[in-house]
Amino acid sequence: METISGNALREEDSHDVIAGCLQVYDSRIGSEPQGSIPIWEHQFLKIGRDAKSNTFSIDSDPEFMVSRNHCEIYVVVYETSINHVYVRDRKSINGTYVNGTLIGVGPNVTPGYLLDDGDEIELRPYWKFKLFQTDHPRRHELTRVQSEECKFFANRYLVTNRCLGEGAEACVHLATDTKTKKQLVCKVVNLQKLRGRDVTKQVQRRFQEADILRQLHHPNILSYVDCISSPHSLYTFTELASGGDLMSFIYRHNLIDEFDVRIIMWQVTSGLRFLHSRGVVHRDLKPENILLAFSPKLLHYRVMLSDFGTSSVPRRNRMTSNVGTASYQAPELVFGSIQTPAVDIWSMGIVTLILLVPPTDDQLSELIRMDQEVLDEYTGELNEKAASRRSSKSLNFVRRCLRINPEERLTTALASSHPWLSTPEKHLKFFQQLDEKMLAEWQNPEQFRPMPLALEDSIFTGEFSHDPSPGGGSEERWPVRHGSLTKSHHFDDTRRSETHCYNDTGTNPAENYMDQMEFLGHKEDNAKTNILIHPTHDKVSTLQLRAKRRRVTVAKHGDALFLPLTGLQKHLQPPLRKGQREQVLEALKKTNSKFLTDQDHSISDPYALP
Repeated sequence: METISGNALREEDSHDVIAGCLQVYDSRIGSEPQGSIPIWEHQFLKIGRDAKSNTFSIDSDPEFMVSRNHCEIYVVVYETSINHVYVRDRKSINGTYVNGTLIGVGPNVTPGYLLDDGDEIELRPYWKFKLFQTDHPRRHELTRVQSEECKFFANRYLVTNRCLGEGAEACVHLATDTKTKKQLVCKVVNLQKLRGRDVTKQVQRRFQEADILRQLHHPNILSYVDCISSPHSLYTFTELASGGDLMSFIYRHNLIDEFDVRIIMWQVTSGLRFLHSRGVVHRDLKPENILLAFSPKLLHYRVMLSDFGTSSVPRRNRMTSNVGTASYQAPELVFGSIQTPAVDIWSMGIVTLILLVPPTDDQLSELIRMDQEVLDEYTGELNEKAASRRSSKSLNFVRRCLRINPEERLTTALASSHPWLSTPEKHLKFFQQLDEKMLAEWQNPEQFRPMPLALEDSIFTGEFSHDPSPGGGSEERWPVRHGSLTKSHHFDDTRRSETHCYNDTGTNPAENYMDQMEFLGHKEDNAKTNILIHPTHDKVSTLQLRAKRRRVTVAKHGDALFLPLTGLQKHLQPPLRKGQREQVLEALKKTNSKFLTDQDHSISDPYALP
């Protein structure tokens, strides 16, 4: 088979690395591939009718079924031999398909679609491009218990074995919303693997990450989709950032234009300002936790903050634990001093420094050991030695963030109005227009996402013979298998309105460092809904009632490590006695009790400060 070249395919950088190739098919010619196109790690493979603006042009299209700029294929490289190949529709008229599924069509900007080895990209009616990757994507099989759990909600979410990242207790899987066909990320935490004396805090931290993300609605925050838990696992579904993370963006570009750095930091500042206004401190801000929503080149659309596993809701300023990544940690984090939202400002300064004049890892680790005068001189020396000198305003922005004394650092509000981001006037208008564009295209949820769905322990075989969770019993336990249970019964999206739910009382930072701020619309008055359900409702089976929303109480004391977390009692207390739930339901039937759905906490303006 020949590699297509000539006028149709532009010459690529000889120093680049091939990530795979596309076999080209034209059904009018025959069923055999007519050639192959290489896919380079640092290049965009653009396909369309226009020969001047595309890498591969389709000029044999008299019916104009292919748009001038139809789609593009690109690679996100996370580390050596780990790369993700995406295809993204470029506002085409007839759309772009992958394995028969429409993944994008104009006029809206759509995110990239993560491809797998052997996937077929289709430009209807004649052209197909089959992907072959040099390095096969990583796989991670679900455990037996996790596979059983996933059957419970398989008619809504499909969790694949495609591994996007892996840790000691968690694995990040590619997932799909079976109704919308949209790709998602599913972080699966194996609670069975949590060990040690602080296992209770570990469980709390996992639930807190999901609960905090659930309550944060902002275009510069990674979008939460859903959360499902069991005594064995925690599944958190979020948006797939098809542009990769900021570290992969840095890897792609040897030198980043200062204006692009300003675009990135404008959005990072916006996301942090929202977090801090809601009483949340990230505590682990770094390039790996800053994501690009659409593609590696679409900085003009959306940059998002992610990974809230180490974030905290300050209570009485008693946040002192040492968390985060060492090179980005503020001095007070390293030395165990009292922490405030200023820890994120230091990290933001380090991220800005890396984008402008990247220091080495050894140089980064030395910053917190310098006094203020030496630190200011050092940042100036980095700028002088850089391949491209940066503006004095950018250097001043970095220095205002990297203050040893936390009280001297910029706040997020002051950072947004810093001359580097707010002048000249035409650039400020551009950033403000960027905000408006993001708000227009961002799918703002109409209400709070519901509390995490809790799966009962009755769907398992005898693989786990005892409850490994803190406070769980050690006696032998053989759960009941429901022989008539089918996939359609396992999970029904009408759980939002038909399964019995309670008022949302999740992680509540009401006593935060600003003392007077409400947390994302939590109010004293409970908004009633029109959707009520009797326990005798014939549409709700006992099996559906087994999947219930968790109820927790609002904390009145303690610091961030002891906040009430959704469903934590599942992992801290022994299970209910056999038959106790049935007795409660029978008692409720006699009283004609009704169940309220989660109340509506819509947010009209995610940028507005309290």
